[in-house]
Amino acid sequence: MHMTIAPMTITPQWLLTSLLFAVLGALLGWLFFAALRRSSEGLVDGAGAGRIVALGVFRLLLALGLFGAAVQFGAVPLLAALLGFTLARIITVRAVKGDRA
Repeated sequence: MHMTIAPMTITPQWLLTSLLFAVLGALLGWLFFAALRRSSEGLVDGAGAGRIVALGVFRLLLALGLFGAAVQFGAVPLLAALLGFTLARIITVRAVKGDRA
């Protein structure tokens, strides 16, 4: 039994959707890692558990919302969102390392 795979058609709408999710991934990744930093600082400073849990839930919902929306548009927009999110992580880690230098 031979299975054929239809070629993917690249359209302007497909490119725009992928670019949009890359930008959303970067923006929401920045928010995610900013909230993670505030949670970490809260643990060190002795902040209330409610605030730390709230920031954790916020981060989880943010990531689920982004990737849940992206997967509705296919694999490439999902990967674009992940790329943007990962770039936000790299930038955040470098910024934090720079704060310590």
